[in-house]
Amino acid sequence: MPLFRAELRLAAERQGTPWRKWRNTFYIIEADAAGAADQCRNAWEVVLRNHCRSFVYAYEVYATDLVPNTSNYILMPVDTAFQRGNLAAGSDFYALEHCLAVSIAVPNSRPSRKFWRPGLLESDFVDGVFQNTTLRDSIIEDWNTMIANNANYDVDGEPWTSVLNVKQSIRRLGRTAPFDVPAGPGA
Repeated sequence: MPLFRAELRLAAERQGTPWRKWRNTFYIIEADAAGAADQCRNAWEVVLRNHCRSFVYAYEVYATDLVPNTSNYILMPVDTAFQRGNLAAGSDFYALEHCLAVSIAVPNSRPSRKFWRPGLLESDFVDGVFQNTTLRDSIIEDWNTMIANNANYDVDGEPWTSVLNVKQSIRRLGRTAPFDVPAGPGA
């Protein structure tokens, strides 16, 4: 079966106004693009949204194969009932450039790293250092569950084995992050 790139497309809003968008890319071995997109969407609905604030929402998944000169892709919406993160929003937003770097073990390769934006709050930090160990531990546990139950790989097609570490990081958003941000689902 081929390796597919699946982009989970996410956004955040402030006081009900769409604010920024970004994507997290996963690599999945699946029979077709629809299967890869469905697996990525299911990972959001069952695992990933459990440690995102409710002002963070996933709106669609784009999956494509990595074979040159083909057009094997699909764009799959996330059901409105499952778009928002499950954690309470809070009002003390921390800049979205601050995220959590999730390092994942890959045999015969360097660790894979995903920059995860759960919607960090000022209360997650003490003197500028991430201190929310409950959120960190939840991410480690949930991502390990996701890795055990799904066919997740790094860009070279090597399987993920487990989460090594979750730490504070800064990752700039792209230039187009504030443009054409899809509206979030109703509260």
